[in-house]
Amino acid sequence: MSSQKRQTDVSDDAARARKLLDKHLPTKVSGLNKGNFLLQQGGSQILGPHTVVIVVSAESSHQFTIHRPIGITDCAEDDWVVSRTEDVPSMLNRKLDPSQGQLNQERAFTRTQLAVDAGLLVKRQVDGRDAVFYPEREDAPRNDLLDGAREQLKEAQADVKAQIAITKAPGEKAALSSRLNRLTDVTEFLDGATAQYESRLREFWKVPEVEHLVEATHPQYYRTLTGPFGDQPQVAITGARGKPLAIVTGGIAKYLAYLHLPTRGPAIADPPAEGPVVDVNIQPPAMPPPPPDAGAGVERRPRASLTMLGAKVRDAGAKILGRTNHAHGRDPIGPPSGAGEEELPRSPPQPGTDPAGKPARPVPARGTSPKESGKG
Repeated sequence: MSSQKRQTDVSDDAARARKLLDKHLPTKVSGLNKGNFLLQQGGSQILGPHTVVIVVSAESSHQFTIHRPIGITDCAEDDWVVSRTEDVPSMLNRKLDPSQGQLNQERAFTRTQLAVDAGLLVKRQVDGRDAVFYPEREDAPRNDLLDGAREQLKEAQADVKAQIAITKAPGEKAALSSRLNRLTDVTEFLDGATAQYESRLREFWKVPEVEHLVEATHPQYYRTLTGPFGDQPQVAITGARGKPLAIVTGGIAKYLAYLHLPTRGPAIADPPAEGPVVDVNIQPPAMPPPPPDAGAGVERRPRASLTMLGAKVRDAGAKILGRTNHAHGRDPIGPPSGAGEEELPRSPPQPGTDPAGKPARPVPARGTSPKESGKG
């Protein structure tokens, strides 16, 4: 046999060996022996902590994933959700609201208007457009001052990074890194009065009543849904909130081991006396309210509650503004009493009309019917 033929046979054997090594054999599950399965580590980077539950029979197989809520849901952040594994990729694709940018702009406009009503900002026309100013800095709009502070912040961060690159001493490098981590707030590059007004403004926007009013005015209707057709809400496992994944997985395993199915005869198996760690008797959550133009029958927040919320927002703004004025040695000022309670100013009612401006309905005299009182 020539050397060329031997080299060809060896190369063919190596190619066949590589094919055998690269070929993935189907995993076999036995009802008599426990298989040794490992969860792929790559999925944790995309999905986060999760557990896979596989139910296999001779006729079919089902796979479920226990994971944190994906995207925008009505669940809490520390809830756990069970989904069919094949539905998880579509949920990840629908994780974000396509109109989130527009919603953020609408909420930012409302927050700014609330700050103007509270006296923390001043609105004026500049080149035919509305612009907001700090009460102490009406020479330049707030956005221009913040843009300048951001540029100074970027320059300061770049200088510190350059010093880190040329510094060799470990102690100095650690100190510079710590300084770089602290360079995150633009208010450090505003003058004293302007920085104080910006801090008060941010404090006002974090007031729970302000956040609640902004979210109620511009609600988030989008939800990341699941199911084969993408029309089912993600439902949290009852009793699993705040528990570690290992306990949740063990509770579901115990539930499956002591499954109690309703049948005509006796139950298949009685549950343990202490009950499962996790109650998987899932109840669908309430769906978010539809948009305002969804038609009649829409449940909306009562106006009285929004009015009360608006009053609390004004009180919070008055307190914050009072502290700011006190720091500058001025008398506290605030919005006029009752401002913002109505959406539009109303003119005095005309004779023969009710307070809403509609024709007043005639009041029937005692002992007469409405039809008789309307005659003559």
